Amino acid sequence: MASAAAQTEAALTPPSGIESNFNGPGEALHMWNLITQGLCISLTSIIFLLRMYVRTVYGTMVIYGPAAFLTKASILLILTRVFAPYRKTVRFIYVYFGVLLAYYVPAIIVKIRICMPISHFWMGQASNGSCLDERAIILADAIISVVSDLTILVLPLLLTHSLQMSLKKKIRVIGILGAGGLACASSIVRLVLIVQKGNAKDQTYVFMQINLWGNAEVSIGIICACLPSLAALLNRVSNEYMSRNGSRSYDCELAGTDTLTGSSSKIGSQGSFNDAGSDQEILTSHAQPDLKVETAIRADEPGTKHSHNHGLHSFTGHGIMKTVDVSHTITTKE
Repeated sequence: MASAAAQTEAALTPPSGIESNFNGPGEALHMWNLITQGLCISLTSIIFLLRMYVRTVYGTMVIYGPAAFLTKASILLILTRVFAPYRKTVRFIYVYFGVLLAYYVPAIIVKIRICMPISHFWMGQASNGSCLDERAIILADAIISVVSDLTILVLPLLLTHSLQMSLKKKIRVIGILGAGGLACASSIVRLVLIVQKGNAKDQTYVFMQINLWGNAEVSIGIICACLPSLAALLNRVSNEYMSRNGSRSYDCELAGTDTLTGSSSKIGSQGSFNDAGSDQEILTSHAQPDLKVETAIRADEPGTKHSHNHGLHSFTGHGIMKTVDVSHTITTKE
């Protein structure tokens, strides 16, 4: 069967020296058409990305506030759990949390309404509107960030000094809780950029630099907030691995001359694990049915220091040790 192109006849006779070609007409015109379409699509894509870029600057400026506040709040709440026995310290942390909340809520509102209308932020002179002093707002935000980051960095370092633990464990706790120093460094660099380049003509480029350092600050803060949980997870995985491949023992210590000890071992797939139970079960398990058990517990006040001559063994677990004296008295029932 002949093709449709072969059956097509020209309506008019072509000029002298030219033959009709219905299979590939206008190759040059078709090529120029493709080139023109490619250039138009490229130019419009660049313009679209530039508009989205400027809007992204506005979005990151607004999102930075709640992201930074929630990150700092999570770190402060971790500190309240770690230093729970120190009530004055916990109250100070909650007050500081309230101060940060009182600042960030209005700051976020001001950033959202920094221009009226909001589109004037990225439209610029192409639209009728007005904006607040962007440099002053960002500068104030950067100063608050540096001060709050320094406070969150120094606070655990000071509190860890009074903990009753070995120097090695203190360094470990300081390393976990004080890793926010990197976030503090990012906020300081951000502040320097605002001071040095806040009045530059190309504000779009400067704002992107500032936002990048702000993103680094928040990202490092999130990582630091996850470090305590990560350390606990690694310890748990390590303990489970050791219990499956070796032996493990644990001690329950009481102040005085008596020490209650429970042990367990598991080698390979054989063995058993004996749980010592609660503190009350441990204490009463050593009493006879005709005996009366009296227990008195006295916890140390925060900051109380102990000498190492009380016959107590050093704490070998993971975490923070709080010394508690337990008086265990057993008398015969009459």
